[in-house]
Amino acid sequence: MSLSPSTPGWSLLQSAFYKLCFAASLALGVSLFLSLLFDSGLFGDPAVMQVGRKGGAAEIGAARARLGIFSEYHPAAITLRLEGAPRRLLLSAVNGKLVISNTSGQELRRIDPEDRNIEQVFATWVVAEKGLLKFEVDSELASLPALGLCEALSGSTLSLDNGGEVALGWAQRAPLSSRIFTPCLQLLRFDFGNTLKGRPVLDEMIVRAPRSLTIALPAFLLTLFIALSLALWCLAAGGMLNRTINILSALGMSLSSVVWIMLLQKWLAADLAWFPVYGWQSPVLSYAILPIIVWVCVGLWPEWRFWRERAGELKNREFMFAARARGLSQAQCLRRHLLINLAPTVVVQVLGALPFLALGSLLLERFFGIPGLGALTADAVRDGDVAVLRASAFCLALLFLMLQFLCDLMVVAIDPRAHSREVRG
Repeated sequence: MSLSPSTPGWSLLQSAFYKLCFAASLALGVSLFLSLLFDSGLFGDPAVMQVGRKGGAAEIGAARARLGIFSEYHPAAITLRLEGAPRRLLLSAVNGKLVISNTSGQELRRIDPEDRNIEQVFATWVVAEKGLLKFEVDSELASLPALGLCEALSGSTLSLDNGGEVALGWAQRAPLSSRIFTPCLQLLRFDFGNTLKGRPVLDEMIVRAPRSLTIALPAFLLTLFIALSLALWCLAAGGMLNRTINILSALGMSLSSVVWIMLLQKWLAADLAWFPVYGWQSPVLSYAILPIIVWVCVGLWPEWRFWRERAGELKNREFMFAARARGLSQAQCLRRHLLINLAPTVVVQVLGALPFLALGSLLLERFFGIPGLGALTADAVRDGDVAVLRASAFCLALLFLMLQFLCDLMVVAIDPRAHSREVRG
């Protein structure tokens, strides 16, 4: 049987195709946005952020080469040596010029590298120093334009002491288009590069993701089940039960997640010794139970309020009054009609939360020493590991788009009226 524009399933297939194309275009847009965010220098030089403000010229240059800022980098194009009376000179790059100054900040000489090669650039300085400055150029690099010395030195300062040697690098900056679009294409190929420790980011994420899901997935589903069950129970019983749970939810939400973690960790792990306080090793069940309990205690109360409000809205709809008018009991109305109409919302909630569950809980993983994706992201923020941050943001966005697409299809399958409303809209 072939589908034609008049076939009932045609519009659904067409809608799915459009949404798939839209999700693919959004994935491309996300990768381009992340490239602009991390590689444009909007938040500062990513290489300086990675190695720290105290990093030397060689460390910063190597980081720029690793990040693709430099298309070519040689860490020791020229070696400088200062002789004579004890003193210290500082060499920096300012506005495309090589600037020599003393420790007091007084500028002693400014060298213009324009139209010179590496071998020529320090010749006048050598003459001015009357032979007290010596330099040795890498013979293979001697003919390269001296402007590359300024590129390698930008953002850092070399200290040249009497009797010591210092190496000055040479670099060629990659075009802006290459710095933006190359990482973008790498993201789309799932080539996330390496962490600062040299491990492939994708391998690290594959190893850590199951640990995060071991905690997050059962905790989320348990929270959802308890909250939804309590909401329906309170809706059916009302009265004192509803007021009591409402007060408990207000108290539970007034405590921050950090307080919940510290209280339950001290009480259940440290005082009662029911669970390990910290760590993650086989068998993992004993290490996973306490973080799951904490997650449920933190997430149950806002989740209950959401489902109680949503179920209360549906209870006052016309179809519920019609069901009660047909003589159905309260329990039958909730089970046969209200739960069915809640199903699309449950699907949206579950699929919308899954991408964030995959990345783990930053607080739980830090407090309980769980080496999951949340801890990996926290370490990346602390260390300025751009590759991990880029990969985490891209995977989160991609998962979110894919699951939103799946969510749309499942909602239509559960409630065909949703597709009819979408077509009319």
